Amino acid sequence: MTSYEMVPRYAIITGISNAQNAVITFEDEHDFSIGEIISLRVSQPYGMREVNNKQVRVIDVSDDTVTVELNTLDFNTFIDAGDEQEELAMAIPSSSGIVPGLYTPEMNLKDCFDNRRV
Repeated sequence: MTSYEMVPRYAIITGISNAQNAVITFEDEHDFSIGEIISLRVSQPYGMREVNNKQVRVIDVSDDTVTVELNTLDFNTFIDAGDEQEELAMAIPSSSGIVPGLYTPEMNLKDCFDNRRV
């Protein structure tokens, strides 16, 4: 029997900008897509505790970053606490969303409910 790894999977966070629309940087490439809702898990050693357990909509993506609808200008600075922490800062697929900017709204079919094989 063959087992398949399903995507998208969680992504380890190495940085979060203090910005009107926060840019989240990941350790590796991610599988998140525009319109998707992701949940953030950021424990105390990483500084920016205000984002812990927040659900945010992805509004832009690159290979190792996402821009989200979250104003972090007044939040504490994110600190990359390194690999020695017991708890990692991570983003987790949370729910489907509407793809923004389209004339006719469409559901995001590349999000966490697709479970594509790698």
